[in-house]
Amino acid sequence: RRIIRASVSTASLRYTLHRLRNTPLKATTEAMMEQEMLTTAFVATYGRLFTETDGARRLSESDIPDHLKQVHRDLMELRHERYAHNGAHQSVDDNMRVDFAEDGFHIYPSMNVGWHLGGRNEWEELIAVLDAHMHGLVEKALRKMEAKTGKPWQIAQGPAPDWVGRAEG
Repeated sequence: RRIIRASVSTASLRYTLHRLRNTPLKATTEAMMEQEMLTTAFVATYGRLFTETDGARRLSESDIPDHLKQVHRDLMELRHERYAHNGAHQSVDDNMRVDFAEDGFHIYPSMNVGWHLGGRNEWEELIAVLDAHMHGLVEKALRKMEAKTGKPWQIAQGPAPDWVGRAEG
């Protein structure tokens, strides 16, 4: 059950990246907020896989290939410093100017926010690695139960949704 719960997160990552890549980008506040919402969902879901929990199997940085470790670290930093705790992160620069006039104080807040439109390119490979890792964990658990019971164990599978394996539109 713990492996299956974690596998749901990898499926959610794949779908969220699909949406990030296929949501039309327009120069509107709504389009920017859509990218921010989907990026938040991606980063929070990714972090869930590597954060201590009682409900699902926790993954380790050692499960990530060396060439993707920095991408992993960047995602975890985003999670901890921007999305999960709303702290200071290099991708957010906020300013506030306060002017005094005869009728009182006027506050002019401003914020510059950066993100990878459509998600970072390496995220797709990272998801594929996590999917393969989770599949391996499920297969290992099934073989272990088969050895214990002497009976074959299989997990039910159906056709994959049309967006699986096609994060880019």
